[in-house]
This record gives sequence, C-alpha cells and structure tokens, in this order.
Amino acid sequence: MRRASAANESAKGARESVDGVMAVADETIYEGIRLPDGGCRIVAHEPGGGARELAPAEVHSFDFEWGYGGSGPAETAYALLLDATGDARLAGRWHQAFKWAVVADLPHGGWRLSHAAVLDWLASAAAEGEGG
Repeated sequence: MRRASAANESAKGARESVDGVMAVADETIYEGIRLPDGGCRIVAHEPGGGARELAPAEVHSFDFEWGYGGSGPAETAYALLLDATGDARLAGRWHQAFKWAVVADLPHGGWRLSHAAVLDWLASAAAEGEGG
C-alpha cells in the first residue's frame, strides 16, 4: 500500500488527502500493453527495477481495456486507482470519473502513465468536485 501517515507525508512528498486517504507518490510507471491477440495487460514498473502485473478486480469486467468508455476501461480505471492509493473505497468512488478523464483517452496500442500522474488527477478532481 502506498498510504502515508501525516507524520511522514512531508518527508516522502505525499499528495493531498482524498477522502481521508493520504497516498504517497513514488516513481512507479504503469504500462498498458496490447497483446497480439488483442488482450490487454497492465504492468507496474517499480523503482529499483521490479515489475508486477496488475490483475483485474472484476468489478466491471474480467479484462482490462482503454481508449474508449466501457466496462473494460472502467476495470482499468479501478485497478489503477486501487493500486495507486491502496484504498478500494476510494477507487470505487472515483474510477468512473477517472475512466472518462484519463483512461478513455489512452492510446489503443499501449501507453505509460506515472503513479504521480494518477494521484495528481485524483487530487485535482477531488478539489474541483469532478465526480465521486
């Protein structure tokens, strides 16, 4: 989980609290990969060279997708927000707005998105009351 207490937020460069969750930005890069069979994978490239594949939470779909609005992109939005914040409630509240603002515009062939960009969007959307 990438949540920080108020005591260490300044030391680690934490983002604003959204819905009581303080998410700390790190150098993780999310990569959306379109496979030759048309399937989609999301890999989180972590600081220090590690990588892990995100799994669909199956809230909307069994598979990830992006580049349009639908159940696959909603699943992608949920997974990215869940991974970035570590909070299922927050991901559930904001994923539809994130889908339309970010995931629907991701290039069909593949993309890269920083952990910090996900948190920046979330903080901005919450401040502007854009959903949730």
